[in-house]
Amino acid sequence: MRFLKPSFVALLLLGAAGSYAELTNISTTSLQSENVAAIACTIVGSAGASADGYKALVFLSEGRDPVLTVRGLSAGAATYFNENWGSQVYVDGRADGSDADQIQALLRPAAGPNDAGMLLFVRPGVGICAWSNENIGSGSTLYQAAISITDVTAAWLAR
Repeated sequence: MRFLKPSFVALLLLGAAGSYAELTNISTTSLQSENVAAIACTIVGSAGASADGYKALVFLSEGRDPVLTVRGLSAGAATYFNENWGSQVYVDGRADGSDADQIQALLRPAAGPNDAGMLLFVRPGVGICAWSNENIGSGSTLYQAAISITDVTAAWLAR
């Protein structure tokens, strides 16, 4: 399993926010290119099911040919990268296996064969962002993209 470390900054943001909605699903649509990113961020909530103190989150980027990057907001947080939901997820540049079977079992298959996705386990209170760019070679041409972050902890525990 891949885990993100909690962030002091995210904890400060959480305290400053007071009350906030718990993450179930965050979705955004945007235009993106190789040079212009689409982005979605959240602070992971604590309500509901927990997998050993972590939330199981599926990150998807769906579009023409997206590249998905996920990173916690704290200094030193690992960077997760995926070009195609059926291929390797990279953690700080190291191959770390594919999450395609787990994503399909816990949520659904990606919308297209070139879409990107990954499953991460994140501690509540951590600020996290997912951003998506078009694959190398698209230049500055803009394409529509959708990013989603979905809490699948209950499905993970039920499997």
